[in-house]
Amino acid sequence: MELKKTFICNDINIIDFDSEAIERYSFCKADLDPRDYQDFDPEFIEFSEWCEDNLSYDELYEIPMMNALYYFPSFISIENDEEISQSLSSCTILYDNELELWAVGMTGGGMDLTPQLADAFIKIGKGIPEKIAENLNASYSGGIGEELHKTNCLSVAKAFYFKALQDLSKIKDLGLNNITIERHIQGLKKVDQYDLFFK
Repeated sequence: MELKKTFICNDINIIDFDSEAIERYSFCKADLDPRDYQDFDPEFIEFSEWCEDNLSYDELYEIPMMNALYYFPSFISIENDEEISQSLSSCTILYDNELELWAVGMTGGGMDLTPQLADAFIKIGKGIPEKIAENLNASYSGGIGEELHKTNCLSVAKAFYFKALQDLSKIKDLGLNNITIERHIQGLKKVDQYDLFFK
């Protein structure tokens, strides 16, 4: 399986999905608007409950069902969003017309979706949030397939490795003491959690 390049980033913000203003979002996988359905009233029914009652099984995996949306910074634009969305598992890409920002949402719940989120960010190719990358576990593929998960873990491990090298270079440039540098070198061992990078 092809190894995709990724990098660790800290400029992706988590903002709640606003189910009471559903019209502000453009979904890449589906053109669903609850306002088209007479029984949707955000004052009396939660969006997730409405979805479960009114949408097909396939449609449930096309729109965000969890509160958290991962927003890219304003300078990021996602090309081929429909094509990428179709290849994602338990995640989708959407555009927030109010904030004028792209975001990733989770379309499933009830389990650890870290592998699915990591896969989504790697396929989008605009960076992976450090928290998601840190929570990735080589022994848990989350249903995306072991081979794909192993490849994604390797991509993330390499991203951590190169980020640590860049950070170490910055530390040396600042002339900090050897204890600080040694501590950062130990941080390079973070990639060992994947048990893949050094094989």
